[in-house]
Amino acid sequence: MRIIIFDFDNCLVPGNAVGENVLHPLFTLLENNENHLSAEQFAEMKADFWRKPLDYIAEKFKFSEKSTQAGLAYFRQLEAKGSIKGYADSQLVNTMPGTKYVVTSGFEKFQRSKIAAAGLRDAFKDVFYDDPGEPPRKGKAFYFDIVARTENVSPEDIWVIGDSAESEIAAGNSLGMRTVQILRPGITKSDNARYHVTSLTEFQELMEHNA
Repeated sequence: MRIIIFDFDNCLVPGNAVGENVLHPLFTLLENNENHLSAEQFAEMKADFWRKPLDYIAEKFKFSEKSTQAGLAYFRQLEAKGSIKGYADSQLVNTMPGTKYVVTSGFEKFQRSKIAAAGLRDAFKDVFYDDPGEPPRKGKAFYFDIVARTENVSPEDIWVIGDSAESEIAAGNSLGMRTVQILRPGITKSDNARYHVTSLTEFQELMEHNA
């Protein structure tokens, strides 16, 4: 049976699918706290929140302890409400053959609610959360290894698909898994993935071709 590990944000749904207004209160807090950031840096920081985890952003922009704690408190209580819209092909994951997992970097409450709001939870055998609010971070390779041991298969038999060259693609490569970078809008192609696709339809065709 085919085994697939999916990233979630910017792979199955856009990172900002919940609506960018959900982070406006946090941005106001940070604007008040982080006066050392230029307008350009602050704009870059806000954009990063839709693609990178809080701990990465806090380190990159040298957040004060006050801002870091404000960010942690904000994300720990955050939850997606109602339904959210994925990419045009997102629902394909529900019918795609195979044993499917999600490994996602983000706060568990928020990520769990987004997966449910996107109508995708039942597609997966299990979901693992690499939660910045629960240090120390284990990293995605830790959870990928759990999947391999749970399924009792060689890493080479596992497909890993996601957008981030530095996160899931690097983690999959480190374990010898078949890595696929999905080139969603705004994603820069990286040479470190074994394969590249632009949609889940292409991904399914790739797996069938390499069965």
